[in-house]
Amino acid sequence: MLCLLTAAICGTVVWALDKARDIEGDLELLRELSYVMERITADADFADKVEIYNDADNEGMRIYYRKSPNEEEKIFYGRAKAPGGNHYRIYAHDEKGPITGDSLLGQVNITKFKANKVSEHIISIELSGISQITKRTYDINTAVYVQGEIINK
Repeated sequence: MLCLLTAAICGTVVWALDKARDIEGDLELLRELSYVMERITADADFADKVEIYNDADNEGMRIYYRKSPNEEEKIFYGRAKAPGGNHYRIYAHDEKGPITGDSLLGQVNITKFKANKVSEHIISIELSGISQITKRTYDINTAVYVQGEIINK
């Protein structure tokens, strides 16, 4: 009887740890995609100009805004393959600045990053990812009003 009770308790603990890992993996996927979307929309809100790249070699966007009357800042957001890996990340500025994909809990693979010009001052942004732990996907999209011009490259 004691062996049966011990086995049941061990089985329950293993099951609970597996479910906790799944929950953490899904939460990390949601956190990373939400963070990227918040960061991009915050920068695009005040942009003087947004350039959108949607070709096979260069997927992303470059956002230009003024830091001061004489100083312009630009930020590039793009999706690229992680060094030494087979998954994709979102990068800010260049490949030295990944903003997704480094968590051991989530191991997020960005499957889609696409921006489109909807109208003269509105862009839509689509972002999708998959958790390498749970194999679940999450999609997030939004539209942003841009004060400046929008250019498709």
